[in-house]
Amino acid sequence: MEPEGGIGVLTIRGVTPRDVPFLRTWAPVSAWESLPPEERARTSTLRIQQYAQGVLGKAAMTPHLSTILIADLAGQPVGFALGSAGRDGTTAEWQGHMMDIFVLPPFRRRGIGRALGQALESHFARLGLRKVKMVGMVHNIPALTLAARTGYKPEGLIGLREW
Repeated sequence: MEPEGGIGVLTIRGVTPRDVPFLRTWAPVSAWESLPPEERARTSTLRIQQYAQGVLGKAAMTPHLSTILIADLAGQPVGFALGSAGRDGTTAEWQGHMMDIFVLPPFRRRGIGRALGQALESHFARLGLRKVKMVGMVHNIPALTLAARTGYKPEGLIGLREW
């Protein structure tokens, strides 16, 4: 696939052991970027790094439920997607969860995130799932934009109240 902006041929592939350093570096960045500013102020980058490593570790330990895809340009990873299959908490119906899509800053807004999302959807369809939920926070404008442009409708969290 040729992404927008003439940056070369994009391949979406499964994760390999050689991708571990890339994921260990960029998964915490993705987690940090997804936090609202007020939550960033209450936590540390070390805590977010530990959280991201835990998520990656859980995905590695549950390959029958979790999927990590890599966006690759000329043999170099430039993005990743993390998804999982699980039951809906209300209906108990099996569905896909699009948990994280991340693209390195110099390669954003060129269709790579969309390609990662489509690849996750295809993976879930091959598993026989008929529904995919994109997980994100309402302040995350890039995620909301991607969701709207790819046919996702708003669902879920209404708000948060703190005291």
